[in-house]
Amino acid sequence: MMFSRFTTMGTSQCTKPLYLLSLTTLTICMVFISFILAGCTTPTPGLRKFTLITLTYGGKSTKSTLLKNVSDILSDDKGNSTFSSVRIGYRGVCIESTTGKDKDSSWTCAPTGSEIFGSSLGGDPIDLVSIGDVFKDKISFSTPLIVSAIFLGLAWLCVAINCIPAIPIPAVTRKVAAVSASAGTLLFCGAMVLQQVTTGAVETLVARLGVGAVLIDVGNADIAFGWAAFALAVVAAVATAAVAAAEYAVAKAQYKAEELANLGLGKATGGHVDLEGLKSFRADPAAVGGGRRGGLEKPMATLSLATKLMQKGGEVLAAKNGARGV
Repeated sequence: MMFSRFTTMGTSQCTKPLYLLSLTTLTICMVFISFILAGCTTPTPGLRKFTLITLTYGGKSTKSTLLKNVSDILSDDKGNSTFSSVRIGYRGVCIESTTGKDKDSSWTCAPTGSEIFGSSLGGDPIDLVSIGDVFKDKISFSTPLIVSAIFLGLAWLCVAINCIPAIPIPAVTRKVAAVSASAGTLLFCGAMVLQQVTTGAVETLVARLGVGAVLIDVGNADIAFGWAAFALAVVAAVATAAVAAAEYAVAKAQYKAEELANLGLGKATGGHVDLEGLKSFRADPAAVGGGRRGGLEKPMATLSLATKLMQKGGEVLAAKNGARGV
């Protein structure tokens, strides 16, 4: 009875806390992934910190004779605004420019740097804005992160459905939650490893080729929030997988117990009583037949296993007596 209640009524008292934990961790994980994907899409101070890399000029710190006058080139502006730095995210690029004598800085963000950079913006002799566009479009790869977010979102939906109280939920939703959470976690790990490999390679190349004229910074917010989201996804994947595995073990144990009970009952009654018959009698005793005694129904055919055996013995004895009389 406990097995059947577990498999038909969804999360029990033991599994519901695990699903509440999974729902909380998946919610926070999805928020972190949203921040990472939305980085550098708007000039909001919070979102523009979620960047893959930041490119800026190093001024007079260069040791290259070819670029030793880069600071003089940077001061030769084309217009009123001067390029300061460019931040590249998965879905956008943010450019910082300075204007006026006080060098007030302002941020402009767009899907590509070419939509921002124009004749009114100077101070970018090496064209770092175009380099940022190439990195975003050709080097950074956001597809694994997006696909992992889809899988984790599906897992969140299935877990949320199973947390609804007093509603029988199909067992398939719990299996989908476990598979989706596990797949999303693996893809997210791959996305984070790919991000660190690509940003590390570009950082090394720029440091060697720029010889101090160009500085590159790897975004710490993306790394911190990314690995924190991965840890939360691991917790959710383990919790949902534990629930699915426990449910599978319970269902298998129930099937095995019913099989053994049916086999033992059949041997004890000579095959005249089976488990399905007892279940149907328990569900509807009046359908089996019987009389009334003291206002209560007493089914004569299937009162108990002992009654069955006594009736069978009586039938055998009557048959023997009839044969002798003949």
